[in-house]
Amino acid sequence: MRGIGRGFGCLVGSSSGAASSVAQELCDFGLGSDTGGSVRIPSSYCGLYGIRPTHGRVDIVGARPLAPSFDTVGWMARDIGVLQAVGEVLLEGKSHETPITRWMVGTDAFALADPAVSKAIYAALSGQDSSRFQAVCEAIGGEPTEVTVAPPDGSVAGGDLATWWQHFRVLQASEVWACHGQWVEEVEPAFGPGIRERFQMAKEITADEVVSAAAARDEIVKHLDTLLCGGVLMVPTAPGPGTAPTEP
Repeated sequence: MRGIGRGFGCLVGSSSGAASSVAQELCDFGLGSDTGGSVRIPSSYCGLYGIRPTHGRVDIVGARPLAPSFDTVGWMARDIGVLQAVGEVLLEGKSHETPITRWMVGTDAFALADPAVSKAIYAALSGQDSSRFQAVCEAIGGEPTEVTVAPPDGSVAGGDLATWWQHFRVLQASEVWACHGQWVEEVEPAFGPGIRERFQMAKEITADEVVSAAAARDEIVKHLDTLLCGGVLMVPTAPGPGTAPTEP
């Protein structure tokens, strides 16, 4: 992986440096921030286990904020045992075991992903000869069931997953501008492709849009609390496969 800018460059995802370091066995695990996938997506592209914990479970005091109501501290590792060990330290006294009685596959989430991604994951899920698949089924007590994450009738937050993403985009962008807008306007820093346009979009979001998106988020949280009760939901970590590295 290589940057596109001067100095430190600009890698793919804010925690991609940590992910690539772990993947190259330069360290056992990496820490990073995850606001919209910055731990999970680089981990996926580098063949690692990555986790974004429940918002607020890991102390983020001292970290530079991006969108405070979404910002989290996550971690990644090559080995699942290392991932668990790091979690036991970071989540000490803040977690409890929850019996898992079912696991679900979010079909509408897979429909939004690259067909190659969906095909590969579904192949693993249907691998009746796979010892790993069978072990998961035995641990949970059954094979996965298909569900739609967003109700097909649009009764939650006014639409499907694409609509939900728009609500997230509004809330995240408004918080980003609240945290960094003054600095952007005063300093006028040089940005990589597309970044200045994102800040401009964030600047133009209205208060009414934020209120509407916040109400939609409350609906989504309530719906997911019900859907996930005692269960695990499987969705693609990234919408497409990682980009193969290229030489400078």
